[in-house]
Amino acid sequence: MPYFTVDEFDEQVLNITVELNEFIDENNLSKKDIKPEEYGVFVFYNHDIDGICSMFILEHHTKFRNGLKLTAYPILNESDIYTYIKKTLAIKTAYPSLKFDKYLRVILLAINGWNEQILYSIKLYFERFLPENLRKFLKIEHTLAHDVQTDEWHFFLQDNSDKLNEIQQEQNNKIVECINECDKAIVLFASCIGILSCYEFTNTENSNLTQQIRSNYFKILSLQGGPYVIYDNHKLLTPLITLTTFEESLKISPYVLIYDPHITNETLSDIRIFCNLKLDEYNSNFTNLSPLKQKNVLSLLKNKLNVKKNTGQLCWKRRILNITSIDILYILLFILNKENKIIIKDFLYNILIERINEDSHYDKNILYKLKNKTYEYIRNIYQLTVNTSYNTILTTTIYPNIILNQSYHLNFISYLIISIYNKNKEKSENNLLLLFINNKNVARTNTKNNNVSSLEDRWNKSNESDDSLLIFGYNHDLNNNLWPMVFKSLSHQNSSFVQDYFNPNLLSTKLGDTEYIRKIIIENFKIIQQIKYNQEDDISQELESIQEDQSEEEE
Repeated sequence: MPYFTVDEFDEQVLNITVELNEFIDENNLSKKDIKPEEYGVFVFYNHDIDGICSMFILEHHTKFRNGLKLTAYPILNESDIYTYIKKTLAIKTAYPSLKFDKYLRVILLAINGWNEQILYSIKLYFERFLPENLRKFLKIEHTLAHDVQTDEWHFFLQDNSDKLNEIQQEQNNKIVECINECDKAIVLFASCIGILSCYEFTNTENSNLTQQIRSNYFKILSLQGGPYVIYDNHKLLTPLITLTTFEESLKISPYVLIYDPHITNETLSDIRIFCNLKLDEYNSNFTNLSPLKQKNVLSLLKNKLNVKKNTGQLCWKRRILNITSIDILYILLFILNKENKIIIKDFLYNILIERINEDSHYDKNILYKLKNKTYEYIRNIYQLTVNTSYNTILTTTIYPNIILNQSYHLNFISYLIISIYNKNKEKSENNLLLLFINNKNVARTNTKNNNVSSLEDRWNKSNESDDSLLIFGYNHDLNNNLWPMVFKSLSHQNSSFVQDYFNPNLLSTKLGDTEYIRKIIIENFKIIQQIKYNQEDDISQELESIQEDQSEEEE
C-alpha cells in the first residue's frame, strides 16, 4: 500500500538501519556479515528550482544529519539517468575489484512524467550492487512536483510481486491530510518555498502570491505547540518566513537562519528568558520597550556579559562565547555603513549604537582605533584572498520549467546550491557561483506587469526564437561583490556578451560553449580582483600617511 504522511515517510523510506537490524536478528546473522551503516539513500533530483528547493529541505532532515548516507545526482531528463548508469557500469567493467556504494532507497525527487521502463532500469541497476538476500529491501520512492496547494507523495515499493502493475495502481493515490501537527508545519513551510518557483512571482506588488504565503503563515500559526514560523513583512519578499523552533518543528537546521559556529538551539531563547522578555518584546526593536524595561534589560545583560576589570566603558560589548560571531557582525555593520538600513530584530544591535553615540571621549577614541584595526584586518584578509584566490568557483547549469531572470529568484537558488555543496564540510567555503540559466525550452508567456523590463524580456521582444544563455554571478559577501565589474568589463571587450544594467550580476550571451565562457569570465575576474586590491592598498597607505602627520602635529 502507499504511504501518505511525513511520519510514514520516515518510517518506511528512511528506516534502513531499523529494517536491517530486524533482518539480522530474525535470521541469527552477525553484524560483521551485514553492516547497516554501509547502506544509504540515493536521490535523482530535477535540476530546476523545484528540485533544488526539495533537495535542500531533504538534506536537512534529522536522519541525514545523524549519519544516514545520502548521495544526490541532478538530472534534466531520462537520458541523464541512463548516462549515469552507463558510465558507472563502464567503470565497474574496467575495474572489477573497485567497490561501489550500496543503496536500499532510491528517490526520484520533484520529477514528473517518467515511464515504467526507466523505473525498472533503476531497479535493476541498484540491485546489481546489493547482496542477493537484501535485494527485497530495495524501495524506489517517486515525489511529484506541481501546484504547491496539492502536495502529492507517491511511494513505489519494490518486492517480488508484479512491479509495473503496482506502480501503475499507486499512481492514482494522493496524499491525505497529515496527522501530526509538526507534519502540517513542514508541509506548509515547503509550500511557501515552492511558491518561489511560480511564474507569476515577478515583483513585490504581486498581492496574489503574497496572500498565498500569508494564508500558509496563518495556518501554521493556528497549530498547537507553536509558533513554528514568524512573518516579517518589512523584509524582502523572498522568503517571507523565518524559522523559530528549528529541528523540533520543521526539521531544518538552525544555521539556515543565523550562521554562527558557536550558536546552539537554546542560545537566543536563553537570552530572552534571562532578560525577562516576552516573545513579542524580544522580536521588536529595543527602543520600543518602556524606559524602565530598557534599563532592566541593560542591567541584566551587563551582569551576563564577560567584563574584564580595569579596561574601561566599552569593553562590556565583548559578550559571552556562544554569540561572539553576532558581536562581530554588529561592529562591522556600523563600521562599514553608518546609514545601514538592514532590519535586525535582535535588540543588542540598538544597544551597541546607543553606546557609540554617547558623549564619551573614551568611547570615540576606542571606536577610532577599532575602525583602523578592523580596516587593517580586512585588508590583510583580502590580500590573502587575492594571493590564494577563492577556495572554489562553482559552475552549474539549470534548465528551469519557467523563465528565470529575476535577481531575487536567482540569489535564492544560488544560496540553496551553495548550501547543498557545503553540506557535511567541516568549514563552509567562501564559494563563488557562476549559474548558467538555459531558458530556451521554456514556453514564452507574457506575465510581466512592471514598467521596467528585464534583460530576458528585451531579448524576447527582439527575437521570438531566442536561444541566448543567461549567466548569473553569485557571491554571498555583498561588500565584496566583483561580478558587476567583471561582467561590465567583459561586455565592453566582447560584443557576444551583454550585461543587464538593471541587474548588473546578470550577463547574456548566444555563445554555446559553457567551458569557454567560464574560462574567459574567470580570467576577467582575476584581473578585476587584482585591480581592486591595488586601489585599496593605495588608499590604505595614504590614510596611514595622514594619521602619521596628525600624530606629529599633536606632539
